[in-house]
Order: sequence, then C-alpha cells, then structure tokens
Amino acid sequence: MTRFLQCSLIVFVALLLFYPPGKAAAGDDFGVRLVKDIFDQLWDYQNKPAEGKKNVGFDIPEMVVNQYIAYLIDSKTRVGVKAATIKITGKNQVIVDCKLDLAQIRKWNPAAIKSDDPLAGKDALPVTATASVDITNGMAKISILSAISMNGVSLDTIKALFRTVAMNQPEHFDIDKPIKLPFDLSVAMADGVVSGKTPQ
Repeated sequence: MTRFLQCSLIVFVALLLFYPPGKAAAGDDFGVRLVKDIFDQLWDYQNKPAEGKKNVGFDIPEMVVNQYIAYLIDSKTRVGVKAATIKITGKNQVIVDCKLDLAQIRKWNPAAIKSDDPLAGKDALPVTATASVDITNGMAKISILSAISMNGVSLDTIKALFRTVAMNQPEHFDIDKPIKLPFDLSVAMADGVVSGKTPQ
C-alpha cells in the first residue's frame, strides 16, 4: 500500500473520531452521552490556562466507540460514510471496517469515479484496514498493516475517494498534510478498551 493511501486511512479514522460533538442531549444513547461528556472535558482542559487545568483520563469500551461512530454517521455529522466500526485486536492495534458513500462522493466530485471504473454504478465501497496506533502528546502515528477493498479498484480511485470525503467534512481536512489532534492527549488501546489521558 502506498504511503499516501496509509495517510488517507489515518486521516479518515481521525476525522471520524475527533470531531467536536457538542453537549450531551437527553435523547442520546448512553455510549454517545459518555463520549460527548469526555470530549466536553477535553475541550475544557484544552481551553483553560495551565494553572486552571484539571487532568482528564478515560476508558471507553470498543462497543461505546462504535456507538459514537454510528451516531456521527446517523446524525450526518460525518458525511460520505455509510458505516464504520473498529475492533481492537491487540495492544494498540485496530481493524477499521468502513463503507464509503459513493453516491454522496459523486455529488461532491463527479470526476472522482470514472465511467469505466469498476465502481461506476455502485453506491458503496467497503474498505477494511488493520492499523497499529500510537497517539502521544496529541500526535497520531498510525501504521496501516494491511488494507482490503473491492477487486479492480485502482489506488488512484481510492486516493480520490478519501480526498473527497476528507475535504467535505466540516473541518475540510487536507489529507496531503500532517494533522495534529485537537487535544494534548495520549491514548492506549488494548483488551477492547480505548484509554486516554492528558499530561500530568
């Protein structure tokens, strides 16, 4: 897999997980409320002067992370994605399964899928990637160990699809540039749990 495609998948995962979600609402599922509350604490930590900071630590089960990802997609906070889940398979390793919304991508960029491409006429593209994750001091270092998609889909097409999805998120991510996470945060993943903490 090319370095560009690795970076594309990294940014895709980051933009799914690190969007500012706003305050928890009464109708939110428990998992969504939990993640929103954690994000609220992290934004509060990030925005306070050094002397007023209260350290934030959390442990989020894989199931809750997936509930939150589904919420982002269902609420249209994240567009261009029909579905996405993660599975924590070992120490700081995850499997990401996602389905790109090709109909939405065509609306944004009709040239992203050529008429002779195997994706022409299809509504979705499933992509599965296994990644090693290191998030330390607000910087993510993620290595894609493997990635699988539909046979016959060219790397150029996959690049264009990820670029289009990233650029049409609220933050207008540019996947050709490094992205710093919005929080000064270190994260570990093991035993089906995402654990994080701000600096002491």
